[in-house]
Formats: sequence, C-alpha cells, structure tokens
Amino acid sequence: LRGCKKGRLLEKIFRETLDGLTVIHTSGTYHNDIKLENVMITCKQHSLMCNCMKNGQLDNLCVKICDLGMSKTAAFSSYSSGNLGGTICYVPKERADIAGLVHSLNQGKTMLKPQKMWTPNDIYIVCDVYAFAIMAWELMKSMLAGREIRVADPGQVCASSPLAMFNGLRPDVSEFHPELAAAFGRWWAHDPTARTSSAEHLRQELARPYQLKLAPRLEASPEELDAGPREHGSQTPQR
Repeated sequence: LRGCKKGRLLEKIFRETLDGLTVIHTSGTYHNDIKLENVMITCKQHSLMCNCMKNGQLDNLCVKICDLGMSKTAAFSSYSSGNLGGTICYVPKERADIAGLVHSLNQGKTMLKPQKMWTPNDIYIVCDVYAFAIMAWELMKSMLAGREIRVADPGQVCASSPLAMFNGLRPDVSEFHPELAAAFGRWWAHDPTARTSSAEHLRQELARPYQLKLAPRLEASPEELDAGPREHGSQTPQR
C-alpha cells in the first residue's frame, strides 16, 4: 500500500477480488482458501520493476485470485462433511461440518431460522465471504488478524490467536465508520444464514460511499502506510 492513496487502492483490490470470486462461484466452484497470500496484484504494462502503485497509476494494475488447490466444486461439495485445511484465521466454524450443518438447518434442528432450504454450495459461498471479510479488515488496518498462537494457560489462547477467532471472537472494528463496522458484522456473522449471501451482494454493499472510511480521527497517515502490515496487537513503531 506504500506510496499510493490507500482508499483508492483498497477499493480496487476489494472490487476486483469480489469480481473474481463472483466468476468462480458462478462457475460452480468455491475457492475455500481466500487470504492475503492468495490475492495478487500484477501490472498490465510492466512485467518487472513496476512503479505504477507507487505512482498512483492504478488503471495499469490487475488484481488476481490464485491458488485454487483447496477449492470445491458444486458437483462434489455434498460429498465432503467439511474441512479445516488452510489458514485457520480465515476459516469459519461451520466449515468443520458443512453436511451436518445443512442437514440440521433444513430439519429445523438448530436455533437458527433460515428463510430457505440450504445446500453445501450455499455454505461454501458464505465461507468465502467470511474469509474475504477477514482479509479486508487486515488490509484496512494494515495488520494481520489471528496469526499468533500463544498459550497462556493449558487450553487457553490469546484473543488475537486463530483459535480464538475460530471459536467466535472477531477483529476489532471500533475504529471504523459505524456503518462500515455494521457491514463487517454481516460479512463475518457467526450465524452463516445471516451472513451476506454472495460475493456479488458484498460488492454491492462496498459500492456505498461510506464503506471504506475509518473514523475521521483514524485515517491512516503516510507514516502508517509506509510501515506496512504488522501483527494484530502490535504497536506502531515510534519514529
């Protein structure tokens, strides 16, 4: 994000990532491993040593989703009860037993009140939506969410650990514009049936003008942008 207006670049990354996810989902495939490492920025004009991001020439840049090694297809999604492969901080809890959740939802055996019959394909889509939300938070905050595993006492993990997120904690959005914070609440909702239901719907929400703004006092400074990503919970270094 260095040397560029952060809001413009984030808008491009989010929009084109969601465009790519929409195409993937429309083809009957579910990525299943959306994360920072699997979203790449390339330049259409230069193959090496590109300064387009630094110079703000964002039209030359293209955002691409890579690594579909963990993807699922609609034809085979019902044969899998779920999996926890990949980077755990991007994995919502329902992915542990997708077939069981779908059965419970459709039989009315949960406290959730879905408005339709659910399929494994629907769950895989909202799992990708959840992972995108975690990635979007990381980019907006310039820090990594839930990458630490620190055991304080046996069976306990710190609040920024991936296991804590898997068990229900979510990254802090108190510094975001209130409407944006509410949007994140929909994107990573604990109840998968209440989550934003597709990448296309999420893209429509991001098209609203307020969405990429932090609270006014918390707009990132050039020094913060130059600092690059840091671990969740770490302090901005003193200069």
